[in-house]
Amino acid sequence: MLFENRTFVQDKIIRIYYQTTEATPTCHQFAFVVAKKKFGKATDRNRIKRLMREAVRLQKHQINSQKPLRIIVQYKAKSIVSIEEIQQSIYYLFSVLNESKN
Repeated sequence: MLFENRTFVQDKIIRIYYQTTEATPTCHQFAFVVAKKKFGKATDRNRIKRLMREAVRLQKHQINSQKPLRIIVQYKAKSIVSIEEIQQSIYYLFSVLNESKN
């Protein structure tokens, strides 16, 4: 359902799909996706997800939304990038997300 609405923001490393929800949760819900087609080894996919989770954990306070959001964080790069690059990408995308929500 989240992919059908095609509401997303992206840059060269990460794409973020988002949707407001009327459901019970009082906080934002996150899911992290890394394509098996690009990264065949599970250890690589798990490492990237860990890096994305840490970057989101440090930046999620930046999201200004009255209603809780469902957010899918999808990794788009073709190689593993550093945690600093992922953090910069998440920071930028959350600021763009705030502008598009207002």
